[in-house]
Amino acid sequence: MSDPLVSYRLNGILPLDDFEEMAASTNLLLVGEDIEALRALGVHIVSVGVVDDEGILIVSMEDAIEGMVDRYSELSGDADCTSLSLINCSGESTVTRDLGDDQLWMVDSPGSLTDLGISFIEYEDQRAVEFDGVRVLFDSITTLLAHLEEERAFEFVDAFLGRIATSQMLGVWLLDASANEESTVRTFMELFDEVVEVQRVGEHLEVRRYDVSTPDASWTTVGSD
Repeated sequence: MSDPLVSYRLNGILPLDDFEEMAASTNLLLVGEDIEALRALGVHIVSVGVVDDEGILIVSMEDAIEGMVDRYSELSGDADCTSLSLINCSGESTVTRDLGDDQLWMVDSPGSLTDLGISFIEYEDQRAVEFDGVRVLFDSITTLLAHLEEERAFEFVDAFLGRIATSQMLGVWLLDASANEESTVRTFMELFDEVVEVQRVGEHLEVRRYDVSTPDASWTTVGSD
C-alpha cells in the first residue's frame, strides 16, 4: 500500500454513532454468543471494502471458511474473488474456489503461530501492496483459545493487533462469548480500539457499542445480516 488510507468506510453497516467509518490502524472486536451471527456481520464489514479498491484477507481457524467465501462473493460483487486472500488455519483443504497461489496460505492448525505469522508477512509483501487498503477478518479468538493457553493467546493477539495497526489496515476480530469465561472475554476486550456486541433476534442482528461506563446501552437493529 504505497498511499495508505486514512479511514475505511462502513457504508452504514453498523448503525451506531461515530461508526460511519473507521480510522486506519483500528482493530474492532465483534463479541456475542452466536458465532454465525458474528461471522455474518464480520464478512459484511470487510466485503464493502472491495468498491474502494481495498484488499480483503480472511484468517480462518474453522472449517466454516467456504461459507464465508461464498458470503463475501455475494456481498462484494467480487464473483471471481480477485480482491480476496485467505490464510486457512483449519488444517482442512475446504476451499473449492479457484484461487491463485498468492491468494491462499495453508497453516496446519490454529496453534501453529509461527506459520500464521509468516503467512501474514507474505500476504503483506505479495498482495497488500496491490490495494489502497486492507481489511482483515480474524475468525476467531475463540478457536485460538481452544488450542493455546490463555496467556499465550493473549500475547499473540496483542502482537497481531500491533501488526495490523502498523500496516494501517482495518482489523475485524470475532469472539464467541458463550465459549469462554466472562473474565477471559473481558480481558481480551480490553485489547481493542472498539468493541461491538452482537446478538441475533429472530431473523435480524442487533448491535451495541460496548462502553464500560454504560453497560446497559440499548440495542440497534442492523439493516441486513
